[in-house]
Amino acid sequence: MSSDAVQGARAPDHDAADAAAGDDRPDLVRRLKVSLAAAAVVPTLFFAGAAWIFAARHPEATAAEWRGELAALALITLAIAAGLVSLAWVALQRAKRAFAHARTASAESARRMRAEHALLQQQKLEALGRLTGGVAHDFNNLLMIINNNAYLLRRGDPTAPIAPRIAAIERAVESGTKLTRQLLAFSRRQAVNPELIRLQDELPQLVELMKPALGSRISVKQDVDAGTAPVRVDRAGLELALLNLAVNAGDAMTERGELYVTARNAKRGEAPGLEGDFVVLSVADTGTGIPEDVRERVFEPFFSTKPIGKGTGLGLSQVYGFCQQSGGTVTIESQQGVGTTVRLYLEASGEPVKEKDAEPRLPAGEDLRHRVLIVEDNDDVAETTRQLLEFLGCEVRRVESGNAAVLRLERDARNFDLVLTDIVMPGGLSGIEVLGYVRDRHPHLPVVLMTGYSNELQKLASDEVVLLKPFSPHELADALRKALARREGATT
Repeated sequence: MSSDAVQGARAPDHDAADAAAGDDRPDLVRRLKVSLAAAAVVPTLFFAGAAWIFAARHPEATAAEWRGELAALALITLAIAAGLVSLAWVALQRAKRAFAHARTASAESARRMRAEHALLQQQKLEALGRLTGGVAHDFNNLLMIINNNAYLLRRGDPTAPIAPRIAAIERAVESGTKLTRQLLAFSRRQAVNPELIRLQDELPQLVELMKPALGSRISVKQDVDAGTAPVRVDRAGLELALLNLAVNAGDAMTERGELYVTARNAKRGEAPGLEGDFVVLSVADTGTGIPEDVRERVFEPFFSTKPIGKGTGLGLSQVYGFCQQSGGTVTIESQQGVGTTVRLYLEASGEPVKEKDAEPRLPAGEDLRHRVLIVEDNDDVAETTRQLLEFLGCEVRRVESGNAAVLRLERDARNFDLVLTDIVMPGGLSGIEVLGYVRDRHPHLPVVLMTGYSNELQKLASDEVVLLKPFSPHELADALRKALARREGATT
């Protein structure tokens, strides 16, 4: 499987570093070696030449005079040779060290350049995430207006001819809701929301999400063991993890190929380093495989051998983070030329999965006759929410900003039983700040937060009641009950 971390059998090389160190390096080293050889040859020639000159000038010289002259010439020659050889050797070693330093510096420069490109790509993704989050926030408000008005119309006369059209509107809203939550997941700005998932029911839908990333040239096969236990995970995180694996598999299978997605209960001790019951979700491809020398690094953030602009090095790190967040782990096996298998070990849950009602009925409103303060800057969202709350039996007042909410509560907080506030509101206090004020000044007044998008949800305690827009009337009623029940528990 090719990944943001690995593509095919390519591994980083030093060609660029060698080029940066100088294309004439081998030639220069060769010249230094020739100089070293010359340092040994030149003194020999000097010795021979000096001897010839002595013989020409002193043909009558005795043997003893010859020996003395040659000894003196030999000493001089050896001294010259030693000096020349030493100079050439030192020059050669210095040149080698210089080239080694140049190569190291060039490699470091290349690494820094890759890191800078990865950081730039991350910044681009961050900007895209902010844009996506803002669009999703506004779009979710629109979906909420449509959904709640459709519900109110249906309540008027469920048997009227307009009912099928209202049902179509509601289906469109449901599809739009899934779309925006996937957008937020891709931008890594979707709030983590673990839920119980039965893979026997959900895996076919998840595989359908993977197919567009693979294209028609790759066939996908799936199999879920009938006894596979449910898992409690964040659905958006699971979708994104499988999509990342699909993208990597598609990159690895340059021609036609097959992708196998399977799920089963893990055997005891199968999940490395973990104890307990786990479900193993496997994604296997028939791609080029991953080189062994980089296999241990594939889950590192920003580690990538793909060309610049082709990958961020964040795909498999997201998969790893999702598994860790879900109380599990991930492993990878690969054989070059055969394929790669990634196994996600997710903690099994013993909770029974509730069957979804085909058409859930709105709970009766007798126990929801409470006084609610709505804090919402969007007039249409505020109006449809007010109508739903009044249908549930609540008495409703509305303010348009966090600042106005604080002023209203300063005057008559005792006249309200609950605060329902949006999180993102321009030009003043956010819903998180309103929550902080209420916790500080009116600790027994419950607060329900609602949002279509916010990057501040991570700052909240895990037990805060949060409604994700667009929410249904049933979800609204459940959130009010939950918040009010906590207040009753805190006062007893």
